[in-house]
Amino acid sequence: MHCEHSHIEMGSLASRWDDDFIGLSGCLLEADSISTFVRSLNEFSIEFASLAVISLVIHDYPGRGNTVFSIDPNSLEILKISRENYDMPDHELDEREVINMMDGDIFGSVYPELTRLPPYRNLKQYCQFPLNAVNRHLGGIEFISHESEPFSELVLCKLKQYASIVATLIAPMLDRDRAKYESRRKQPENNAARLLVEVTNMVMSQGSVDGLVAGLHELLFRHFGIDHVALKYFSEKLNVFECYVLSANQPDKVHFEVEDASKGCEIELNVLHTSHPVTRKTALNGQVRGMGFLPLVFRNRCRGVVCLGHAGDYFSICDLSLLQRIVARVAMALHSIQVHQRTFSLQQENQVPIREQIHRHQVFDEVISQSEVMNTVLNQAAMVADCDCTVLILGETGTGKELIAKAIHALSHRSDNKMVKMNCSAVPAGLFESDLFGHEKGAFTGALNKRIGRFEQADKSTLFMDEIGDMPLDLQPKILRALQESEVERVGSYKLIPVDVRVVAATNCDLLKMVQEKTFRSDLYYRLNVFPIVLPPLRERREDIPLLVKHFTAQIADKMKREISSIPEDTMRILCAYDWPGNIRELRNVVERAVVLTRGHVLDVPLDDLMFSEATSRVSGTSEVRSVPERIPASEIPAPVSPQASEKERIIRVLKETNGVVGGPRGAAQMMGVKRTTLLSRMKRLGISPKGTSKSATAIKRIRTYDEIH
Repeated sequence: MHCEHSHIEMGSLASRWDDDFIGLSGCLLEADSISTFVRSLNEFSIEFASLAVISLVIHDYPGRGNTVFSIDPNSLEILKISRENYDMPDHELDEREVINMMDGDIFGSVYPELTRLPPYRNLKQYCQFPLNAVNRHLGGIEFISHESEPFSELVLCKLKQYASIVATLIAPMLDRDRAKYESRRKQPENNAARLLVEVTNMVMSQGSVDGLVAGLHELLFRHFGIDHVALKYFSEKLNVFECYVLSANQPDKVHFEVEDASKGCEIELNVLHTSHPVTRKTALNGQVRGMGFLPLVFRNRCRGVVCLGHAGDYFSICDLSLLQRIVARVAMALHSIQVHQRTFSLQQENQVPIREQIHRHQVFDEVISQSEVMNTVLNQAAMVADCDCTVLILGETGTGKELIAKAIHALSHRSDNKMVKMNCSAVPAGLFESDLFGHEKGAFTGALNKRIGRFEQADKSTLFMDEIGDMPLDLQPKILRALQESEVERVGSYKLIPVDVRVVAATNCDLLKMVQEKTFRSDLYYRLNVFPIVLPPLRERREDIPLLVKHFTAQIADKMKREISSIPEDTMRILCAYDWPGNIRELRNVVERAVVLTRGHVLDVPLDDLMFSEATSRVSGTSEVRSVPERIPASEIPAPVSPQASEKERIIRVLKETNGVVGGPRGAAQMMGVKRTTLLSRMKRLGISPKGTSKSATAIKRIRTYDEIH
C-alpha cells in the first residue's frame, strides 16, 4: 500500500491476529507505570513489521495535559513531550477517527520541529492509530519505521489489533494515575483521611500476612514512630495466638511464633473478649516505653489482637480511635488473605516444595541436619569412630541414638562385620544373661540347643546396647567384667571365651542420678562413660525440622505410592514451633499420619492432634530458624540496632559457612537467595572481603540445604 500522506478510516481495516500478541500482552501486564509500559513496547520485538520507535500520545494526562511518551532509540531514555509545545499529527478528521500515515519527506515538511527530536530522527514511514477503550478516547499510538517500504495492508490490519491490545491494557493504568493525581491535588480535609487512604492502598496490595505486617510496621513507624508491631491471630481450636512480629531491631524479617493463650496472655485475652483497646506503660533500663493492644475486629467479631510498641508514654496521648480504624482495615485485609490462601492453597507461593534435593552429609549420609548443635555431635562421632573405646550416647527418646551408633560403626575399622543390636528393655530379666552371653545345651530347662550370645556374635564388630539404663542390677557386674576382661562365660559352662567387642551404649535415663539412687552400678557407669555423646532434643535444633518433614514426607509418600509435592508454609511454621516431646520419632509419626490423611498433592497435617504445652518457640519466614527461650514481654523489647550491622553479620556468617565462596550452586549468593552481583555489591558497600571470611575444612563438612521456611 503506497501512500505518501493519507488518512484511512478505522472501519475500513479488519483487525488481524498475530502470534506475537500473546507474548506482547504478558510483557505489558508486568509494567507498573506509563514509562515502563512504553519501554516494554519498544523492547518487545514483533516479526510482522520493522519498527524503530513506538510512542504513546496520551490526551489530557494528569498534571501534564496532552503528552507524548516516547523513547530515544540510541540512549533508550524515556522522553515526555508536551503537545502544547509542538504541532503534532492528529487522528481526527471531520469528527471521524482515521489512521494518519505519511512518509519521511512529508513528515519533515509538515512537522519540521519534531524531526529534531530523537524519536523522529531518520523517520522514513509514520503511522498513528487512535487508542479507544470502552467507548473512551485515550489518545493515539505512533509507529515509526526507519525503512522506506510503506506499511502494507496486512501490516496495518495487525497494527490495528496491536493498538486495540495497547488501549485495553493502558486504560486502567491511566485511571490509576489519574486517581493518584486527583488525590494529591485535592488534598483531603485532614491528615487522618489521607492516612486511611494510604493504609487501604497498602493492605489491598499485600498478598501474605508477612507482607501485611511489614507494610503496617513501615507505615506506623513513618507516621507515628511506632517501632514494634505484633499481629496475634487467635486459634480457638488450639487455644494459641499465632503471632507475626516485626521490631525495629530486626526490620527486615517478620518472625512467627506461637503463644499459649493460657500462659502470660492476660492482656491479649482481655482485649479479645471485650474488643476494647488497652494501653500499658513500663520502664526499661530507666526509659519509659508504651504498649498498645488493639482488637482485630472483622464483621463484629474479634479475631485477634494487634500489639504496638513506642518509646515513651505515647499511647496515653495518641488518637486511639485513628489507630483502631487502621487496625480495622488490617483485619479486613487479613481475612481476605486467609480466604485467598484457603481457596488457592495449591498455589506455589504458599507452599514449601517437598521434592527438593537435600544435600546429605558426605560422611553421615543417613543424618538429615544443618544445625550447629548436630554438627558438633557428628564431629564427636567422627573423632571416636575409629577408636575402640566405649561410647555412651545420651539423649531423650526419639532423638536418633541408634542412628548415631550405626554411623559410628560404619566409620570404624569393624564396619566389615555386621553391628549386633540389643534392646535391654525388651529382654525379660530371666533371659537377659542367656541372650547376652549365650548358654550351653541343657544349661536350664528348655535349653535344648547351644546358643551363641550377643557378645560372641559381635566378636570383631560392635555391640549396640540400647536402653542400657534398664539392665537388671544383678547382671551389671557380669557386663562390667566382660567389658574389662574382654571375655565371656556362657550359662552352664565354666569356659572363658575371649571376645573382641566394641560396645556402644545408649539411654534416655539420667544414669548419674540412678547411680546416686543405687539403681545403677557406679563402676559400670564409669566404664561406659568413656566417651559420652549427648544428642540434642528436636526443640533445640528447630532449623532441622523443615528438612526432616520434607525427607519423611517424600520417603513415606513413595512407600505408600502417593504424589505429595508441597506443604503449606503456615503448617511448616507451626510444626517448627511445636516442642516435640517425642522428638524425631514423634515427628515421623505425625508426618506418616498426615500422608495417610492427605487427599491431593499438598500435605494435610492434623494440627489439632498436637498439644502445645509451651509457647517457647519462634520460627523465621526465611532460611534461618531459631529457638526462643521464652516469650519476650513487650516491655522488654530491646532497643533498635543498626540494620547495616545486622546485614553485615549475616553476610559474614554465610560466607564463613561457604568457606568464602560467593557464586556457584553452593555459594553464599545461592544460600541467601540473591544474585552473585547483588551480593558482591553489598559486600563492597559494607567493606567485606571473601578472603577474610573463609575457614579451613573441618573433619565434618557442614550440611547445606535449601532455605526452608519461612
